[in-house]
Amino acid sequence: MLTKTQQQFVKWMRVNEPRLYRAAASAAGSATGNTSVLSAADTGQPAGGSWWDSFIGAAKQLVPVAIQARSQKRILDVQLRRAEQGLPPLQTSQIAPPVNVQAGVTPDLIKILIPALAIGGGLLLYFMFGKKGR
Repeated sequence: MLTKTQQQFVKWMRVNEPRLYRAAASAAGSATGNTSVLSAADTGQPAGGSWWDSFIGAAKQLVPVAIQARSQKRILDVQLRRAEQGLPPLQTSQIAPPVNVQAGVTPDLIKILIPALAIGGGLLLYFMFGKKGR
């Protein structure tokens, strides 16, 4: 069963991003092998958890592609307007600087986490064993 929040997200995506919704829902239906789950989600009825996992997995893959396509379309529109006005093209980095999105633990985060965990572990040991003698 989908939670209320999950149902609201599915409804929001269906209304605001219909193409992404259809693609993610189709991928989720294919992954779970249950096309009736798709119709249940379309009518707002709860669907299974494996459908939700497949839906979110597909959305995570599709959303960055859609955002990149929209960004490239905007850049092309700006370049065409400048060309119509007889202006030279802009460097694309001036219009939309590249955005690197990473999920997970990066090397820089590890450099911060290791000392923080060591200090936290030391304090934990101090409070657990250091106060017994007092």
